[in-house]
Amino acid sequence: MKGTWILERTQNDRFPFRLQIIRGDKPWLVLRTQDRWPAAGRHIFCLREEEPPEPGESLEELERVDIIAFNERGKRVSVVLNRKRYKRCDFLFLKKSYKGRPDKSYEQIFWLTQRSIEQHRPSFKLVSRQEKTELTIRVHSNERYPWRFPGAVTERGVISAGDYALMDEDEMMAVVERKTLDNLLADFGTMPVLHQRLAELAAQNNHALVIEASYADFLNPKKVHHYTPGFCARAIAELYALHPALRIVFCANRKVANEWTRHFFTAVWGLRQTNEIAAKNYLQFNRRYEKMEEEEEIVRGPKPYPASVTSVEPLENYRLRITLSDGRKGIFDVSPYLDMGVFKELKDPDYFRRVYIDYGTVVWPHEQDIAPERIEDELQQE
Repeated sequence: MKGTWILERTQNDRFPFRLQIIRGDKPWLVLRTQDRWPAAGRHIFCLREEEPPEPGESLEELERVDIIAFNERGKRVSVVLNRKRYKRCDFLFLKKSYKGRPDKSYEQIFWLTQRSIEQHRPSFKLVSRQEKTELTIRVHSNERYPWRFPGAVTERGVISAGDYALMDEDEMMAVVERKTLDNLLADFGTMPVLHQRLAELAAQNNHALVIEASYADFLNPKKVHHYTPGFCARAIAELYALHPALRIVFCANRKVANEWTRHFFTAVWGLRQTNEIAAKNYLQFNRRYEKMEEEEEIVRGPKPYPASVTSVEPLENYRLRITLSDGRKGIFDVSPYLDMGVFKELKDPDYFRRVYIDYGTVVWPHEQDIAPERIEDELQQE
């Protein structure tokens, strides 16, 4: 378990939910949110909670879920929850400069789901983006015949772990340990020392053990000298077992290993630019949050919180009889959406009748759902 996800209901009409992400028994992130989960095709603007709740504030816990995966990538954090539905999401943390005062900035936090990311379809396809910026790669002083990195600035120096490091001034952004087949075979003779070095390598944020040989080479009796293929297989398996976080890459030869490392360093560097690119894409969908009230808060027009769905009954001709939490009843026509992406599956009458309620709205087993505010807007009286 990587942490705990706690969602509470508040009495604030503008931010009616409070989300806590607990890591190591302490709150890692506490947000005030506008909904309990982003609806399909949308994302939620959040405010970071700077101070604990007032003693008199009423908080109702709605859910408590284990976090099974947690990944930080610059301004983006991915979270995976231990449940079948509504389990994958991202939080995007942006810094926005005040208009007319570029020396000061404020924070914007957006809560996104896998579905909303897919539907927005940003212009870039890879997470990292190749830029024309010149890389700086440090080569360990002990390397006798180093790899080549065309277009990059290379420098000789000492590296605490590994043989090649991607540098950003004094910061080591990524590191690679290079091994030939004979190098690794020799290291098998002193496995405790090898484990110490690999433990240090695995402690780096972006690391890899790159081997200039294929795994099959270690199973070839003609190439492993006095070792047996069985011993080599067990030794490599031990590396994986004792260093589960270690990235081990088998390459066919020196040229392939060099090329893999070059692209690895390029991708790590490209992630530095990706967050700014992603910010521009997502800010296009959140223009209403860009106006600031003096220098303190985001101006948003008052918008009543949508009523949730309390009952649903499938009818003929792809219609739903719906009751809302405020007592309103009516018919919602799904047919206009049947030619749109994931909703095409609803054309199957049997599947359409499998509709049910989750998170206050109508959903189907394969995660099609309709936002409550859309249901409110298009609900027709019988």
